[in-house]
Amino acid sequence: MATTNAPHPRPTSLAAFVYHNLLERIVTGAAKPGSRLVIDQLAKQLEVSLIPVREALARLGAEGLVEYRLNHGYRVTPSPTVESYREIFIARLALETGAIRHAPVPVDAEQIRRLRELNTQIGRLRPGRSYRSFHQFVELNDAFHLALVELSRNKPLLDLYAKLAYGSRTIRRLEGRGVPDLAQNVREHNKIVGALEQRDLRGAAEAAEQHILAGMHRFLRGLDPSGSKPKRARVARDALLALSGEVPKDRKSTVQSRRNRIRG
Repeated sequence: MATTNAPHPRPTSLAAFVYHNLLERIVTGAAKPGSRLVIDQLAKQLEVSLIPVREALARLGAEGLVEYRLNHGYRVTPSPTVESYREIFIARLALETGAIRHAPVPVDAEQIRRLRELNTQIGRLRPGRSYRSFHQFVELNDAFHLALVELSRNKPLLDLYAKLAYGSRTIRRLEGRGVPDLAQNVREHNKIVGALEQRDLRGAAEAAEQHILAGMHRFLRGLDPSGSKPKRARVARDALLALSGEVPKDRKSTVQSRRNRIRG
């Protein structure tokens, strides 16, 4: 069972070692938004060559945690705004539920077993409020949701999901806060897996939708207690349902009119 004194992620390569080291600096604020990350200096500090540092920075750049500017090098990006986080959740809503709805039938039993095992591992965690205690939750939660998208067996969809980098972007706001909704996450995951075990793709997609919207509300409420706007989540959900044709005809015109209100 994991404890609040969980070790630093075990690196699988030098690039992974550098990546986790820099990620921890960004999450904890040791590397503040706007601060420079100089490749030569980092290589000396971490006693590695320049190559793994470049690889780690490229990965962090792909995840939106650092940015590269010609003649200026790498800098830590500002933490996403509340609105940016809301957009990330809505993107997840579209990608994950779409992946489940369009998964080939029957769903592979091994994939379902893996989802169940990942959620069991999440349920055993006892994350605290520091990076080294909650990083395991982020990694396992990422793996769970990636496994949902993998049900689609759709490479373009998987590529889009990878670019979202949900876990790496949200982890920046967990320092000092931890994962207070871990139990809710596990229960909601169980509903998704339970529907898949019954070979009910529609039910699984609906459970995933409810989970993502509830998670968005909890996460945004933690950032801004007065501005999580659950109504806005319903607007986004209804717009997605209209696009998929899964709302009654007598509501579709009203629901479709909401599509342009998501950004409003």
